[in-house]
Amino acid sequence: MIPRRRSLLVLGLALGAVLLGTAPGDGGILDASWTAPTTNTDGSPLTNLASYRIYYGAVNPPCPGPAFFEVASPTPSPPADQTVTFRLTGLFTGLLYYAAVTAVDTLGHESDCSTVGSASAHFGFALAPTGTVDFVAITVYLQSAPASSLAAALT
Repeated sequence: MIPRRRSLLVLGLALGAVLLGTAPGDGGILDASWTAPTTNTDGSPLTNLASYRIYYGAVNPPCPGPAFFEVASPTPSPPADQTVTFRLTGLFTGLLYYAAVTAVDTLGHESDCSTVGSASAHFGFALAPTGTVDFVAITVYLQSAPASSLAAALT
């Protein structure tokens, strides 16, 4: 009887290690995208865009807040309909995150926060299929903020 109990204990410990090894961790990602603003709040053309801040967190609203990613703008004067994308990393998989975007000019002035969007962080992985594969993505859209023309999405 003792050897059988020992083997059950070993089996239980092994299963526990497998379950703990697959618990949510900080390898999660969220992909964010938004349309770059083209005008200032006064309607004049935007010519000094420096960066964006993507505020995120498990509490709604995340913006303004201490947790954000700074994303450099590819141009100080974005063209109409320019889409900007950024991957948030180091998140806990399965956790629902809220996010909002702001624009920052070269003088450090920050726009109001965009409308908040939410999505659950997921594992990031790459596939190299040999045939035709259709993938379905769920996108949560953030509406434009009053002080900018930011419209963002999280997937």
